[in-house]
Amino acid sequence: MPQYNKVLDQIDKGINDFVKNLPLVERRTYRRLLDIVSELELSSGNIKTNLQNIKIISRIKREMDDIILSDKYLNSVKDFTETFSKVELLQNNYFAELSDKFKPKKVYSELKKVNINTTIDLLTENGLGSEYTDGITKILNDNIKGNGKFSDMVETMRDYIVGVDGENGSLVRYAKQISTDAINQYSANLTQAVSNDLGLNWFQYIGSNKDTTRPFCLAMTAKRYFHRSEIPQIIEGNIDGKKVSKAGLDENT
Repeated sequence: MPQYNKVLDQIDKGINDFVKNLPLVERRTYRRLLDIVSELELSSGNIKTNLQNIKIISRIKREMDDIILSDKYLNSVKDFTETFSKVELLQNNYFAELSDKFKPKKVYSELKKVNINTTIDLLTENGLGSEYTDGITKILNDNIKGNGKFSDMVETMRDYIVGVDGENGSLVRYAKQISTDAINQYSANLTQAVSNDLGLNWFQYIGSNKDTTRPFCLAMTAKRYFHRSEIPQIIEGNIDGKKVSKAGLDENT
């Protein structure tokens, strides 16, 4: 199994390299937001519900896209997608050692392309817009229309963007979730495709448990080996006769 451990190490490295600089983006975003919201009209410390303040919301949305979707960030997304090719190569080497019948197929490369395109979409305009920047504008929108207290809004913004008490901010959490799910899902899909072609029936569930590891992953790590015939039951959360939460089914342990 040492060869497959290289796959897991590469997956972890790709994710960590991608998210390590995102806290800087979060702090830069927060500082720029403070500059903009300082222009809001207030009355006794509360935000006025007027046209000028409402216009600031659309301006902030545009500025957030410019800050987050910088050339540096887009290049980091591109660098992350190269992890798919590295994982593909390592898994090809693993299957070549496992069976002399293994031959890389064009369909495997097409599978990689589909996964990469989906990942790029989720980590750029479409995904970030619905999952991150929209959250920022909602905080502003709710406070402006609700005549909220300015100091409370600033605190809420900071908690959302930068994080609370050492926790990751929203951008790091979102990007880490998407990158983790994407590369692990690709690895799993490739393994399934090759296993089907080679007629393999026994599999091993491996990984490193963490504080955040979910019940399904803990149960499968303990089980370790499973037969293809068990997969329908496992997907339903039934593991060795016990019902286990399916939360995190597609996530790295």
